[in-house]
Amino acid sequence: WGTSSPTRHPALLRVTQRVALDQLRRLAGDPDATPEARAAAEWGLRRIARTLARAPAAADAETQAHRELAAADIERYLSRRDEPTKAPVSPPAPPLAPIGERH
Repeated sequence: WGTSSPTRHPALLRVTQRVALDQLRRLAGDPDATPEARAAAEWGLRRIARTLARAPAAADAETQAHRELAAADIERYLSRRDEPTKAPVSPPAPPLAPIGERH
């Protein structure tokens, strides 16, 4: 996302970008991920959204459709129309003797 270098394989670039976008969305909403990881993933989504907003119209319809879908998916995620991240459930404490007590 955001590279200005021309590519000889635009379909491969679109697939790679889509995988990156989908993985960022998954990580940003993963209740088992650390808050730092979720924040970094959401920051990445916001960066991609800004890049897409500034991008000139694509020369081909496939790339333009790809960009518009990506922007819509990011906007949908960031506006929280997708299911919000649920807080992780802590596992129950193991059955141990109280601290200082011997078995």
